[in-house]
Amino acid sequence: MRENVDSKKKLLSGIEKMSGGANDIKFTGKSEYDHLFDFLIPKSNEYPERVLKAVSNPTKDAAQSLVFAWIDTKEIGPLNSKAYAILNDSEKTVSKGAISAFENYSVDPILWSKRENVLEKFIL
Repeated sequence: MRENVDSKKKLLSGIEKMSGGANDIKFTGKSEYDHLFDFLIPKSNEYPERVLKAVSNPTKDAAQSLVFAWIDTKEIGPLNSKAYAILNDSEKTVSKGAISAFENYSVDPILWSKRENVLEKFIL
């Protein structure tokens, strides 16, 4: 378990350096459950508001949890908001099932090892 905590801290530190947005954001969803996201990057001229969640251990359960949080909260925020799952692939391969689950519910999965390819989406 300690390994997952350390991995998530590394992911979050890297995202914070990339984005410059607000971190540790809580939204209350339609279900009235509170959901925590790691970063909120305000909309820019080119991109809508972006909500990011780092997933240190991208399992089926983690995918289900984040997908539910996004579905539950996306109607509450700005209409064009976009969700991203930053997936830790530095310790093990992320399953195609987890990636598909995110994609099928409009959460863009981004492998940590490929973050440089989408860096422009996260800079203010």
